[in-house]
Amino acid sequence: MYVSGERGSKDDDSWTTHAWIERDGLVVDITCDQFPDAPAAVIVSPNSDWHRCFESKSQGGADFRSLQGGGIVELSDLYRRLRAVLFP
Repeated sequence: MYVSGERGSKDDDSWTTHAWIERDGLVVDITCDQFPDAPAAVIVSPNSDWHRCFESKSQGGADFRSLQGGGIVELSDLYRRLRAVLFP
């Protein structure tokens, strides 16, 4: 599942959003390095207190193949190459 949330306040300019992937309780976040308070540059964990600080979470499908528009060909090629490395 694609999960997105927000934290902070718009009043003091601390508001921010973030998104990550979850599956069966496992948090996979390869972009948390953009936050100085993130506990690691990449998080793959069944339990992440840091992700719990984000509120107003929304969830949706994380399969890029359900999308339309630009970039699908490139994502399909990348997906194929990643699968070849991860599952030879």
